[in-house]
Amino acid sequence: MDARAAWQADRAALAALGLLAALAVVWLLANHELPLVRNGIVYARAAEHVIERHFDGLAVVADSKLSYDKPIGFAWLAAPLVALCGTNLGLELVSCAGTIAYLVALYCFARVFDPFGFSARERALLVLIAGSGPIVAYQSWSAHPDSLYAALYLATFTLAHGFAERPSHARVAWIALCIFASLMLKNYGAILIPSVGLYALWQRERILAAPGGRAAAVALACALALLCLLVWLGMHGHNVLMRTEGEGGGASQFGAGVWWERCLGTSAQLGVTLLVNLHVALLPICFARRWPWAALLCFCAPYLAGLMLFPASFYNMRYLIPLLPFAALLAVAGLRSFAPRARRIVLGSFALLAAALVLLFDCAPLYARVGSALPKLEITFTWPGIPLSLLDNLRLPAHLAQKAWIDNLNAKVEPGGTVYMLDFNYYGDAQQGVFERAGSIRADVHTRYAASRGFAPEEKTFYVQGPLRDSGLPGKVTDLGLGLCRVER
Repeated sequence: MDARAAWQADRAALAALGLLAALAVVWLLANHELPLVRNGIVYARAAEHVIERHFDGLAVVADSKLSYDKPIGFAWLAAPLVALCGTNLGLELVSCAGTIAYLVALYCFARVFDPFGFSARERALLVLIAGSGPIVAYQSWSAHPDSLYAALYLATFTLAHGFAERPSHARVAWIALCIFASLMLKNYGAILIPSVGLYALWQRERILAAPGGRAAAVALACALALLCLLVWLGMHGHNVLMRTEGEGGGASQFGAGVWWERCLGTSAQLGVTLLVNLHVALLPICFARRWPWAALLCFCAPYLAGLMLFPASFYNMRYLIPLLPFAALLAVAGLRSFAPRARRIVLGSFALLAAALVLLFDCAPLYARVGSALPKLEITFTWPGIPLSLLDNLRLPAHLAQKAWIDNLNAKVEPGGTVYMLDFNYYGDAQQGVFERAGSIRADVHTRYAASRGFAPEEKTFYVQGPLRDSGLPGKVTDLGLGLCRVER
């Protein structure tokens, strides 16, 4: 079968890919005006620092106050679009492109890794099941690098599997490039190095028996060793492209907290991620007659085990996007054991529930109406010691809350008014000035950032957005709602 005939035979999977990519763009268009939240703000500020330094990302990496210890890849990649389209849209466009890249990588995964001999229709189902969850939809407009990282993770596995079947130096180069790119997005990209090594070791007989296999295996070992060296240099402050320490780098947090809490929290998040994103499709997994153990033990198991060392895994659903395709693979395999009527019921139920969940977590008007009825699913662990929700990463409510106080400020502050923004200290100064430069806060409002401790403004009339507690300031304080106060002295 020639290439053209192969693509034509795969029309169903390509249609599924096209549908999900179109929906990713729809969610971007629907939500791009919502203000950024959490780490999206950090990436926005880092991208602004890249622009200020004439797009020199190395200068930003060199100063932790400019990079916030975050890997530079996402901010560096987004900087040209931020300069061209503005803070919100620029970052969200890259996030949407990353989600589409994940869907393309998912399609390639379905084509290349086929231990069950799937038909074109079954490949389409795999793409739909792993690509239609609310966490994937949210990544299309969230200004986060996780979907792009998941694309690179999946591409690395697909290339490693292709290398095991037909080893070549070209595949070694692509594997090394994907791992390097993943390291530029997230430091946890390092987990791909042992995963590829384990997979090659598992498939060593096939690799060595292939023409040119020994030379390609040596090249792969050298490439993985070089990547290990880059990570080691980054951990010791000698890699100009990487920062692994600090709050954003996260390396020092591995092992923090109580070990059983880390394991329990990560396991709970895995269960919630699968329930929220695969739900009905989890049932057929139990009926899969065999499992692709090489892939699961060499890639999925190390990935999950590494997350169990990290105390923040329990509330970060986005970390687990790379595992969804493997679960979807087993779900499609398990569907073969179902009678046609039962299969139609499962798939119909999955489609309805998937649509409902994506609408709920990505459609602002709907969430505003019914979101308060959702369970919080909050857990408090020793680290960080505050209650955090297992649904934390589906952050539409945080975007709506952010928009509410910004709209309230724009509506109630008089033209030319001065607003003191108290204790906006997320990742240091990352949150300071982002909303003004994005145009979310009115241009005629003068904002000043200050700490609530020792707060002593000079103006006779001013506004405060934030915790004005026991300020001791004489005069009249008027509560304008949503944390905004007007002070007249």
